[in-house]
Amino acid sequence: MVAGVGEPVVRAASASRFRRGINRIARRDRLAIVAALALLAAVLVALLAPWLPLLDPDTVDTPNRLRPPLTAGHRLGTDEFGRDLLARLVWGARVSLLAGVATAAAAMVIGVTLGCSAASTRDGSRPW
Repeated sequence: MVAGVGEPVVRAASASRFRRGINRIARRDRLAIVAALALLAAVLVALLAPWLPLLDPDTVDTPNRLRPPLTAGHRLGTDEFGRDLLARLVWGARVSLLAGVATAAAAMVIGVTLGCSAASTRDGSRPW
């Protein structure tokens, strides 16, 4: 048998099985799909923040303080210092996303390191 001849067929079948599973979940639980799309949109907005046309989140504008939502130029309004709340929300999401990813990565590195060291330890009480 030649290596690599049957691989595209296996990959296509696996991808088709994956799509069928996703479609089954989507039909069964629409709320999960809506939540996943909202989460994806929030992550995309956070990642694209430097290129979005937002006001500076740290600029103090005291004449425009405590503006209500949907004010011209301030979609979510302003805080007590006149800072745009939408810009602060989007830039804050970047910090939160970085903190979450860094924490998960650190936990993974520590867990894999401990797991590998535990697996490589041999004593008489373990069957392997």
